[in-house]
Amino acid sequence: MSVTFGRVTSGDWYLGIDLGTGGVKVAAVTRDGSVLASRFASIDTERLPAVARCQDIATWWDGTHTCVRSIAGSGSVDTTACRGVGITGQFGSTIPVASSGHAVGP
Repeated sequence: MSVTFGRVTSGDWYLGIDLGTGGVKVAAVTRDGSVLASRFASIDTERLPAVARCQDIATWWDGTHTCVRSIAGSGSVDTTACRGVGITGQFGSTIPVASSGHAVGP
């Protein structure tokens, strides 16, 4: 995991999460776009026949969880000042889940 530290802030900030093909990227940013802290967790990609690719959904969640908790515990942000969360991802990264919270697809 790579780590970037910014300044400690008492102002409003937003959490951005990107599920990319190479890994999970998470950042705490201010309204003006200043990055207060960011984290990256690598995700392995399994190459299937033809052009298909597959990633372990649990690894996405674990990487996201690790990155968010790392930012929250870094001292770079006031966790009570987070005003929103934005999530983006690669095509096909929407995964249906059962009521148990576990993925119901590959």
